[in-house]
Amino acid sequence: MEQLEQYPDLVRLRRTLKRSEGMFSLFFAECNLPLIRQQLIASLQEDFRLCVIDLAALDQSSLAIDQVLHHALQQQPDAEVLCVFGLEHLLPVLKRDELLDTVRQMNWRRNQYRDLARPLVLWLPSFALRLLSEQAPDFYDWYSGVYRFAAVVDDQQAALQQFQQDFTSPTGVPAYQRQAALEIRQQVQQIKGLLAESHRPQDQAYLTNQLATLLQSQGDYVTAQAYLQQSLKICEEIGDRVGMGVTLSNLSQIYDAQGDYATALAYLQKSLKIAEEIGDQGGMGATLNNLSQIYDAQGDYTTAQAYLQQSLKIREEIGDRAGMGTTLNNLAKTAHAQGDYMTALAYLQQSLEITEEIGDRAGMGRALFNLGMLSMRQHAIEPALRYFAQAKQIALSTQAFELLTALQNLEKQLELPADWSEKWLQTDQ
Repeated sequence: MEQLEQYPDLVRLRRTLKRSEGMFSLFFAECNLPLIRQQLIASLQEDFRLCVIDLAALDQSSLAIDQVLHHALQQQPDAEVLCVFGLEHLLPVLKRDELLDTVRQMNWRRNQYRDLARPLVLWLPSFALRLLSEQAPDFYDWYSGVYRFAAVVDDQQAALQQFQQDFTSPTGVPAYQRQAALEIRQQVQQIKGLLAESHRPQDQAYLTNQLATLLQSQGDYVTAQAYLQQSLKICEEIGDRVGMGVTLSNLSQIYDAQGDYATALAYLQKSLKIAEEIGDQGGMGATLNNLSQIYDAQGDYTTAQAYLQQSLKIREEIGDRAGMGTTLNNLAKTAHAQGDYMTALAYLQQSLEITEEIGDRAGMGRALFNLGMLSMRQHAIEPALRYFAQAKQIALSTQAFELLTALQNLEKQLELPADWSEKWLQTDQ
């Protein structure tokens, strides 16, 4: 643990915990990087019997936070210190009701923590500590000390490299398209922690772009747009043309989703120009695909199909399987709109096969939904409902905003009962 000598607050925290043995005290440890937190906790375990609790997967409907801690101590009664992390996941900025539930619970049940009869260390990233101080002042003001562990450059870069590996799989599928909603929320918090420690402009541009992508997937277009504008500004300042092209394309998707096709088209044309000038084949494939959707939304299926065929050719040439799955799905939509159901079915079957192979759950959901729509068009109601039920199962687990919205509209249109999807899923088992 020699590398931890650079954290003077570790010595202070260790000394304070020694003095607080056998009585309740509340301490905050500000640490943005999980890797550093793990090392610090491992160091403390050399001197104390720790009860370490992760609140990230806590079911708020069942137990209050203090009850979780008491339950953990029943399993580990000889613990001298409680170390808790993951509270930031119960303080979701985007879900105000959940944030307020957590805040009220911590304020109202504050006295229950005294019965822990040992020091409690809450490990939080900077943004969450600031949020807690603003939203739960009664609980926050109870603290006996705040200890800060800012990462050094080597640790920052190691954490960023690990995040980059985790965010995109070897098959090229972004994390948010593979993961459940809880994992996506955790990744949002992870990026915010990395941003708090990041000082290199290129890292900040990359992280704000990825954060925007996650937020957009959850339907928060306003916050996503703000982060993308921030990323674009940084990319322009440092001359990162690849980053500019990606960010412009991502910005277009927000305007597209909100029906502002003119603005979306302008961003995409800029993105395509950059990709062509620098020879970014991946960027060209993605932008051509996105361009097609502007024309598709406006009923110009011939132009949409031409862009999609160009996109598919590029993506096949560079082996972009995730991109191929997306483009095939969009080709199916265009064929469907033109009444060519056999071609649409062939494209969708290819798309579904690819997305299943590479673990692209978001892509699977879209393909299943479109298969359902195609079945409805051909008056095959039962197969359609099975496809829709499978799509809904994926959409609920990932909280895919656009797919959930489409399914909700469909449920109203068809006047489906509340439990329709469960029944159809059961018939498939």
